[in-house]
Amino acid sequence: FIINLSSGINAEYGGISIKESYRVAIGNRTLIDEEGISLDSDTETTMRESEERGHTVVIMAVDGKLSTILTISDPIKKDAASAVDLLRSWGIKVFLLTGDNIRTATAIAKEANIPRERIFAGVLPKQKVSKVRALQEKYKTKVAMVGDGVNDSPALVQADVGIAIGTGTDVAIEAADIVLIKDSLFDVPVAIHLSRVTVRRIRINFVWALLYNVLGIPIAAGVLKPFGFTFKPFVAAAAMMCSSLCVVISSLLLKLYKKPADIQSAEEKLKHKILSLRRVAERSLDKLKRSSTYKSREDMEGREFILRSLSSDSEYDV
Repeated sequence: FIINLSSGINAEYGGISIKESYRVAIGNRTLIDEEGISLDSDTETTMRESEERGHTVVIMAVDGKLSTILTISDPIKKDAASAVDLLRSWGIKVFLLTGDNIRTATAIAKEANIPRERIFAGVLPKQKVSKVRALQEKYKTKVAMVGDGVNDSPALVQADVGIAIGTGTDVAIEAADIVLIKDSLFDVPVAIHLSRVTVRRIRINFVWALLYNVLGIPIAAGVLKPFGFTFKPFVAAAAMMCSSLCVVISSLLLKLYKKPADIQSAEEKLKHKILSLRRVAERSLDKLKRSSTYKSREDMEGREFILRSLSSDSEYDV
């Protein structure tokens, strides 16, 4: 086997005799170009149509001749578009980094409401690092990277804040600074908002403690003694304890954190939308069962399976 992360796999299979040995190549367009395999117009059209639908095309060639074309579809998360819209409404620029070609990446970005000019397609793991670094240098600001795969790990380390999905690979989770427990992209804006609330709370505590001590220490030292006002030692100790207690209580108030209204609203809208789709799927399934249009039992079972899959996949746990 020869594995190339950017293109695919080359392998040689040998049978009982030398005549039964085959050279097999499985990969993307890059591998096919490297192998010098030509594609006819019909095959090229089929591949292009699949890529424009957001599918990844995998090609297998045997002894330099095209053998099989596979299209793999990895649907985006149901909440991707809503989460991206929410981040953009906050003034956060969202980019797409993917190893897929530009046509597949464009189709995916369209579903996720990401502008075409913010797509980086055909990006290898090492190139993702350079893209993140380029964004850091261009915008002179903090860059967060969200990923869940092995190929995302280097970029998660390079980013100022690496965010991994809890259902992702162990490598990505280890490389990330923040791990989202639920498999929901809405937790990305929640994590950003909670981080801002936490930093704001730290600053409030700092200012409170500073003012408290700036006023309290001179009084405890006897600055107001000429005016007949002093602190006894045990009173000063109690006052110091109250300062620390106030800071602790202020920090514990973070346990009362609630998602901002715009996130809750976006989640509710998405939930209602998915539930509506589920009801449509269920009605279609019931109609199909009552219909006598499909005479073939296999046809009926196949369509019923598709509708049941749509119905079950439409679950959304907020």
